[in-house]
Amino acid sequence: MKRSTLAAILALSIVGCYTRHAPTPLSKANERFPRTRAAFQQVRGGMEQGEVQVVLGPPDTVDAVITPWGWLTFLPGSWKYVYHYRGLGRVTFSCSAFNLAGSVSSIESE
Repeated sequence: MKRSTLAAILALSIVGCYTRHAPTPLSKANERFPRTRAAFQQVRGGMEQGEVQVVLGPPDTVDAVITPWGWLTFLPGSWKYVYHYRGLGRVTFSCSAFNLAGSVSSIESE
């Protein structure tokens, strides 16, 4: 009797502690900037990060990459930021000490 009672209490406590995690909804910023292929095609080489975010909104993920010549911070392309837009593609910014915000160096659509 004691074992079955303990097993039932343990089972109920485990089941009672389980919570279902729903996927997070898109942020309010993504609702404000609808992402379409037409908007992604407006991105051109030489645009700065702020200009791209005005057109496409904030990226889903950002990667920071230091290039092999990153220790020469004054050279263009010392480091790069890669903005990933789910379902659309990637925008790569080339940065240096003189251009901290960077400018678009490559655009890769999915």
